[in-house]
Amino acid sequence: MPTLSRALPLAVAVFLVVPSSFGQSSPVERKAAEALFRSGRDAMKRGDLKTACARFAESHGIDPLAPGPLLNLADCEEQRGLLLNAQDHFTKAASMMSETDERLPVAKERVTALGRRVPHVILQLGRSVPAESKVLDDEQELDPSAIGTSLPRNPGAHVFTVRAPNRADRQIRIALGEASSETVVLEAGEEARSQSPSQAPAGSNARRTAGFVLGAVGLVGIGVGATTGIMALDKAQTFHRHCDADGSCDAEGLAAAASGKALTVASTISFIAGTASTALGIYFLVSSKDTKAPPKTAVFTTAIPGGIQVGWSAGF
Repeated sequence: MPTLSRALPLAVAVFLVVPSSFGQSSPVERKAAEALFRSGRDAMKRGDLKTACARFAESHGIDPLAPGPLLNLADCEEQRGLLLNAQDHFTKAASMMSETDERLPVAKERVTALGRRVPHVILQLGRSVPAESKVLDDEQELDPSAIGTSLPRNPGAHVFTVRAPNRADRQIRIALGEASSETVVLEAGEEARSQSPSQAPAGSNARRTAGFVLGAVGLVGIGVGATTGIMALDKAQTFHRHCDADGSCDAEGLAAAASGKALTVASTISFIAGTASTALGIYFLVSSKDTKAPPKTAVFTTAIPGGIQVGWSAGF
């Protein structure tokens, strides 16, 4: 970035003139604008171009009819490398001056010189870009009429983004040098992919969770049923060893008969409940692609005369 202005010595002298630079503002506004102008000049002497440009811009904002702050703002911007901004402000300042103003020839010369240094970019749309796409130039949406035309830009880095329906954004970054001209072909991003598992709807996640829980409970139930079934078989063998064919049993045979009956009932209940829960869990897992909320389910047991009834309910 240049540290010295490319202005002619005459231009520097002209830009430093303060009183005649201000327009038709009120006395209070004129004093405020002059104070900001002088603050900007002081910042320029210190090499603080960012502050200087800000002060000149504030001074111009208070008194927009005064060309002086605008001329100095343009000079400051040129030194910061903001060539397009500087050219625009020199052009605007020149339009505010009369033909007898000694600053006018200098301003026009600066406009012409900057015109040779400002870089340009031509944006073209590739075949992958749908008609309804938007193009962003450094986060600012471009008018469709700007596509295919030579666009002046400040030197430096620029980012162009293609935003198309049902496609990912695609960005192209370029760096423009002084007086350069670049042609950039823009393409659309990849088509949107199907939802990943992490993006699946809440209903689908709930179904899978319910499926895993019910499946685990079912497997535990089947395991309990198998264990109590084995124990019931063992009690049956004890019953046969300690009981006669007519049903007469000793104390150990009677105990085995009572325990065996209870274990048989427990085994049966566990097997049925476990199988039902496992089947329901499998159903939820298979149907987890459905985005609807999972049905409310419950496995229940009911005491009935002579045994226990096992069942399950679901609300859809």
